[in-house]
Amino acid sequence: MGHHGDEPFFPEGSKHQREFEDKRFAELREMIEGGDRAKLSRALLDTTGFIGATGLHPEGKLSPDDEGGIQFRVGSENGKVVLDFGKPIQWVGMDAQQAADLASSLMKWARIVGRKDGETVTLNLGAT
Repeated sequence: MGHHGDEPFFPEGSKHQREFEDKRFAELREMIEGGDRAKLSRALLDTTGFIGATGLHPEGKLSPDDEGGIQFRVGSENGKVVLDFGKPIQWVGMDAQQAADLASSLMKWARIVGRKDGETVTLNLGAT
């Protein structure tokens, strides 16, 4: 890997974190002022933009030190493909479909980043 760190990629208070929160709070404020309680309830329960530990074990514990599910973001920043877990992570386990979905997302972002630099990105499926 080219880069790594023990701290969240978008630390609390960062430009990206503030942009996300500002947009989210503006949407919630609009719903409150509009008086649409049903829409507000759905919005408050929506975890689409959430990254980090969920505190749940939807598929059971993989090992005794399994801390539960985690939602993370795959995207790009400064010409690099970034996996943002929202917290320090030592390992990640997933089933075969989840691994394939992650591979697909990584390829999508690799092509987006590569295209910006005029690079052609290919995938080798020669598993050993």
